[in-house]
Amino acid sequence: MKVSWVRAHAGNIGNERADQLAKDATQHGQPYSHIKLPKPHIKGLLRKRMLDEWQTSWKNGDTGRKIYNNMPSVSLRPPNWIREDVIFFSQHGPFPASLKRFHLSDSDYCS
Repeated sequence: MKVSWVRAHAGNIGNERADQLAKDATQHGQPYSHIKLPKPHIKGLLRKRMLDEWQTSWKNGDTGRKIYNNMPSVSLRPPNWIREDVIFFSQHGPFPASLKRFHLSDSDYCS
């Protein structure tokens, strides 16, 4: 790509077209572009947007706050947690309180 100064309104077709596109963009608020982006680039942009939205939802959500305290950032990669970590942080395991909550025990006290 080469960038150079061009005299305005001198009949240069490319410059006149650029002026028209800039004017359209300011009047309509929409960028006008025929530039084709590579698919991997578009996928990267979409992935970043998805992760940003997911992060905002996770940060401002009402559920999973105990896990949020240990994992404040979202990721497409699974954490390297062992089974016991998952049970402990999710509080879904063979605990008396969990068993009672799911009607698998009559008492939530340890015996």
